Amino acid sequence: MSNAHAEPVIDFRAIVEAAPVAIYVFDLDDIVRLWNPEAERMFLWRAGEVLGNPIPIIPPELHAQFEANRRRILAERTLAPFETLRMRKDGVRLEVLVHPRLLLDEHGEPWALLWIISDITERRALERERSAAEEQRRASEERFRKLLERFPGLMWTCDRELRITSIEGGGLERRGLSREQLVGTTLIENTNPDHPTVHAARNALQGMIAVLRDHEYEGARYDSYFEPLRNAAGEIEGVMGITLDVTEVYEARDEVQTSREELHRLSKRILEVQEEQRARISRELHDDLGQKLTALQFDLAHLERTTTSSAVVTDRLHRMSLLLDETLQAVRHIARELRPALLDHFGAGAAMEHELHEFERRTGIRCSLTIDPPDLAVTGDQATALYRMLQEALTNTTRHASATAVDVVLRKEGDRLEWIFRDNGVGFPARRRTGRGLGLTGIRERAAALGGTLELSSGAGGRGAVLHVRLPHSGTRQSQP
Repeated sequence: MSNAHAEPVIDFRAIVEAAPVAIYVFDLDDIVRLWNPEAERMFLWRAGEVLGNPIPIIPPELHAQFEANRRRILAERTLAPFETLRMRKDGVRLEVLVHPRLLLDEHGEPWALLWIISDITERRALERERSAAEEQRRASEERFRKLLERFPGLMWTCDRELRITSIEGGGLERRGLSREQLVGTTLIENTNPDHPTVHAARNALQGMIAVLRDHEYEGARYDSYFEPLRNAAGEIEGVMGITLDVTEVYEARDEVQTSREELHRLSKRILEVQEEQRARISRELHDDLGQKLTALQFDLAHLERTTTSSAVVTDRLHRMSLLLDETLQAVRHIARELRPALLDHFGAGAAMEHELHEFERRTGIRCSLTIDPPDLAVTGDQATALYRMLQEALTNTTRHASATAVDVVLRKEGDRLEWIFRDNGVGFPARRRTGRGLGLTGIRERAAALGGTLELSSGAGGRGAVLHVRLPHSGTRQSQP
C-alpha cells in the first residue's frame, strides 16, 4: 500500500543552481565539484573551466588564510561567517562575505565543503565613503567649533518673540557668559526695550537687513549684523545675527584719531613758531642789519668822495662799496624771503603776485594769477599759509615738472576759499599722487592746520600737476608774527 504522505525528494543541485548567491563545493583535495550560475557571473569563470580543477579564486596572498579556515572547519565541524577577498578571472579583487558549511556523507564523515559567497564590495565601498564623509563631517565640525571659540564675537538666532534659541562664539567666554545662561532669555531681558539691538532685530522680523555699528553692551563695544531667519517655506520665523566685539578696534581708532589731532595741533604750532621766527629774523635783518649796512654805505661813499689817497686806496674803496651794495641787496632779499612786507601790509594777493613775478624773472616760466573777485582780501594766517603753499609748489615745479607755464587761481566759493595751482609739466607719477613728498606734505599740513584739504590730480592726458586747496574763509583775521 502506497504512502500518500511520503516526504518529497529535495533536489539539492536544483536549489544550488537557482540560488541568487554564488555557491561552490570543493572536496577535501580542494577540487571544485559544484559551481553555480551566480558563481559564474560573480567570478567570470565558466563552470566547465572550474569543475574538476583546483579553486581558482583564492588570491595568492590569501592561500595561508584559506588553508587555516579549511583546517578549522574540518576540526570543529563549523565555522562562523567571515569577510575576505576573492579574485575574479580578470584579476579584480572582490570583497566578499563567506558562509562556510561542511558536507557529511551517510556515515557522518566530511567529504566536501560548501562556500556560500555574497559580494559586499559595493556595500563596503559605500560604508567606507560614509565613514570618510562622517570623519570629514566630524573634522569640519571640530574646525568650525575651534573657529567659533576663536571668533571675537557671537553668532546667534532668536525666535519671533526675540527669545534666544542658539548662541555660539568666543565672545561668550571672553565676557564670562555661557550659552546656558543666554539660551531661552530674550534680547530685551539682556538689554532693554529701547536698546538699538532690539530695534534692529524687530526690523529683521519685518524682512529687513540691518547693520548696527558701535553699540555698547556691558562696557564693551560691538558691531552687529541682523537678517531674517526663514524656514523651508521662506517664512520668517526669527532673526539670525552676528555680533563682533570691536572694543579694541574702536579704542585703537580713537587713539589714532587723538594722535592725529595732536599731530595737527603740533604741526600748526610748529608752523606758527616758524612764521614768528621768520618774521622776527626778517625784522632784525631789515631794521638792524639793514640800517647799519646802509649807514656804512653812506660813510664809504663819503670816503670815496673826499679821499686824496693813492689810486690803489681809491680802487679798494670802490670795490668795498660794490661789495657792500651786494651785501645790502642780499640782506634785503633774505628778509623779503623770510617774511615779505607785502604779506603783512597788502595780503595774500599782492604777495603771491610779487612772488610769481620774481619766479618768472628767475626761471623764464610764464606765470599768471587770477583772483576772483578781484577785491578779495585774504590776510592773517590764511594769507601766510597761501603764500607758503605757493612757494612750495613753485619749488616742486622747478625741481620736477619741466614746465613752461604756471597758472594760479584764488577765488571765493560760498564760505570757502579755493586756491588752485596748475603747471603744464610732466604731471604726478602714480607713486607721488599720495602727496608724501616733503613739499606736498608741507602744503597738506598747512591746509589741515586751517581746517582745509589738499587734492592732487594731473591735467588732461596726464600732463601737468594740479593742486587744489579748499579752506574755510576766515575773513581778515590778522596773524601774529
